[in-house]
Amino acid sequence: TAPTALTAASSAAILAVHLQAAAVINNVSWGVGKESAALKQRAVRAGAFEAVAAAIGRAESEAADGGDARLCDSIRENACWLIGSLCLGDDTEAASRKQRAASAGCLEAAVRALERAASGGGGAPSNGAAGVESPRAHL
Repeated sequence: TAPTALTAASSAAILAVHLQAAAVINNVSWGVGKESAALKQRAVRAGAFEAVAAAIGRAESEAADGGDARLCDSIRENACWLIGSLCLGDDTEAASRKQRAASAGCLEAAVRALERAASGGGGAPSNGAAGVESPRAHL
């Protein structure tokens, strides 16, 4: 039993790091303007989009395995904020950031996060959108 408890504790710790890392990158690079654009580019070059897509995937796996649903939902929510923050802007590199987000699988990951929140299959985003019909219901 102890190894399982250690594994669960380790998983929770890893998830908490994902959550805090997303918050740090988001806060450091938030905004528009030359300074923010440069910080966004730096985060993207460091692999932020690939890491955030992986974090959403990890949160999905952990939630499916019975992990802390609220923590997993917080990770997905913060990851989506980060994707939006890094893509925000009309600077010369904004289009390449958006393309990199798409190439890294961020769009699909964000849609899955949205669908989970809309289905009420875990905690809702902080805007309280639980119970909203899935966006794919009309496709």
